[in-house]
Amino acid sequence: MRSLYLLRHGRAEGMGSSGDHERPLRPEGREAVRRVGEFLTRSGEAPDFVLCSTAERARSTAELALAAGEWDAALREESQLYEGHHEAVIDLLRGANEAHERVLVVGHQPTLGILIGVLASTPAPAFPPASLARIDFPEKERAPLKAGSGELKWVMTPESLEGCE
Repeated sequence: MRSLYLLRHGRAEGMGSSGDHERPLRPEGREAVRRVGEFLTRSGEAPDFVLCSTAERARSTAELALAAGEWDAALREESQLYEGHHEAVIDLLRGANEAHERVLVVGHQPTLGILIGVLASTPAPAFPPASLARIDFPEKERAPLKAGSGELKWVMTPESLEGCE
């Protein structure tokens, strides 16, 4: 993996009778994640592999971004990305490290913000719904990922993506 993209799910509906795991995206959340997919394609940064949480809002986020960007990427759902610890996410990424150049993880806060801070040795950024971050790893980092091995290149919020069209 040369670049890791972290995408927080789009803005979701409030807690309903079906529980947190089944919360769907709100219309503005759906639109924001479509912009993410289009942005990554226009930037020449379409992921070649997508890992996403099993929660409905994360799964919908991944599917909408993938369709909007017209990516040719495999999508795999992982239960550890729902309420998982950042170390569990790093363990998942270790398998993708060798096989893929650009990996997108779609998940939740606070895990994604903490993951950014740990991998890039930086304070965890504000990371509202539909925010996207890119962490780069030098080619020599095909070895297992570890704290401080990446460089945070940017963080984009839905508002900053509106100006990228």
